[in-house]
Amino acid sequence: MNKNKINTLKKKYLSNFSWMIAENIIRIVVGVTISIYVVRFLGPNDYGIYVYALSLTGILAPLATLGIDSILLRDVILNKEKEKVLLHTAAVLKLFAGVSLSLVTITCVYLFSDDEHLLHIIIILMAGISINSLNTYKEYMVSINKMKLIALAGIISIIISSFFRLGLIFSNAGVVWFAFAVFLAQITNVISLRHYYKKISGFQKKYFSKAVAQNLLNDSWPLIFTSFSGLLFVYSDQIFIKYFFEYERVGIYGAAVQLVLYFKVIPSIISNMIYPKIIEINKNNSSDDFENKMLEIYGYKFIISVFFILMFYIFGDLVIKTLYGEKFLESALILKMYSLSFVFMFFDPINNKLLMIDNLQKIMLFRNLIGLTFNLILNYFLIQIFGIIGAVYSTLISQVVITLSYLLDKRIKYIFFIQIKALAYPIRIIQNLYK
Repeated sequence: MNKNKINTLKKKYLSNFSWMIAENIIRIVVGVTISIYVVRFLGPNDYGIYVYALSLTGILAPLATLGIDSILLRDVILNKEKEKVLLHTAAVLKLFAGVSLSLVTITCVYLFSDDEHLLHIIIILMAGISINSLNTYKEYMVSINKMKLIALAGIISIIISSFFRLGLIFSNAGVVWFAFAVFLAQITNVISLRHYYKKISGFQKKYFSKAVAQNLLNDSWPLIFTSFSGLLFVYSDQIFIKYFFEYERVGIYGAAVQLVLYFKVIPSIISNMIYPKIIEINKNNSSDDFENKMLEIYGYKFIISVFFILMFYIFGDLVIKTLYGEKFLESALILKMYSLSFVFMFFDPINNKLLMIDNLQKIMLFRNLIGLTFNLILNYFLIQIFGIIGAVYSTLISQVVITLSYLLDKRIKYIFFIQIKALAYPIRIIQNLYK
């Protein structure tokens, strides 16, 4: 490969990465800003209904996608000549799963809940999940390194749905209407990506293939449970809070947790950015040298996580009072305690990359199931004992258990010890400064 071609590829990847960074920055800034107004406008009770509905549908979303997305990306890259057949077959499978899941979910909510607002919100959100199942174009864009188009579609959907939310606030709309904002974002994203796909894709015959469908499902089913268990871990606390208390408590808890989760994208971006370098370090160094270099990466990520924790601990009360108002003052303690999970948020994406390098994806599922089991049991007991702060205790203890689970397999014990050593990395830096 000549030097000009290498430079062209570097510029292309840099451009793609810049667009993805830009989209995520816009998503965080606009998302946090609009969410502040939405939370203040709805108040604890209505926001609790909204968050509870989002939690229910968020847990179910992986079942609608059938875990196909990652497998579809792999197959599109390996079989460019079957691109349209793969995309069409995947879309049909996901649409069938989405519609079926929606009907079952809506029926269950109708039969077992007497809350009309919840029912209407679930109907709208599940319709959005069904529509979003048609979004197989993203995998094609990734396969040809057109991240700019994915970012543009994301930015368009964010801006349109955000203006829609602001309009709802100014028009004093009810809580059900805010579910339409989620639906609008999803359908806008699908339409935008379809538009870009039609402009760049070549002509191929499009049809549903039973053989392709079977291959996709055979490879994807483990990913359904991996994604489902991960999302159930994230949202189960809010489900349990509603089970034991009322929507207002869900709103108080959800307002604080959402502020932390908005920043979850930062460690993921950092990990994706340095992943190629990690692969290179792993390939060109002995195991001891590799672990030492990884310790440095983990150490700096721990320092960043401590910065976020201190920011939320020091300014937590002021943040909640300023952003959400007096009605949400109780959220301050939740925010401070939940911010401790930043340590795990910054470590987990790198942990996953290390497992993928060694082709140990099954351990990711095993680890998720261990954490989920502890989380469900702890939520059931601790929320009853301590109230909504018990959900934070459950999350933090479960994350510690997940970390300890790396000791169960000798192939990944080193990941546990790197994380432990990283906790002392700031002391190591200070010591080096005074040498």
